[in-house]
Amino acid sequence: MDSGPWTPVIRDLDAEGEREKRAVPTGISGGRFACEKFHKPLSFPRQMPPDDRPPAAQGYGQGYAYFGMALGFTVAILLFGGLGWLVDGWLHTRPLIAIAGAFVGGVAGFMSIYYRVKRDTADQGGGKR
Repeated sequence: MDSGPWTPVIRDLDAEGEREKRAVPTGISGGRFACEKFHKPLSFPRQMPPDDRPPAAQGYGQGYAYFGMALGFTVAILLFGGLGWLVDGWLHTRPLIAIAGAFVGGVAGFMSIYYRVKRDTADQGGGKR
């Protein structure tokens, strides 16, 4: 009674002598695949436990998120100001468009922070005002 590479074989499953009949692969290597001889069996990591810390202790992750927003604000000002400086050099109007670009970058960065804080507040159940 050969059912291909999967044949029922009795294998020890427990150190206490209990046996269970189950289908295991058989092949040229005597019941084991070649990769089982050279590698460890696959296992999956455990799921992370829920975060039971109080909200004050969870603040470090939120602090890093807000630091990232501040960095984005700074980059927006520098990027728009730099683009304005390049356009000023091209049009020979040196400080005007650079100042306007820095102002537009500041407004864009501020609005990004505003909408992010507004979304985070709504996600935590803060409601609308």
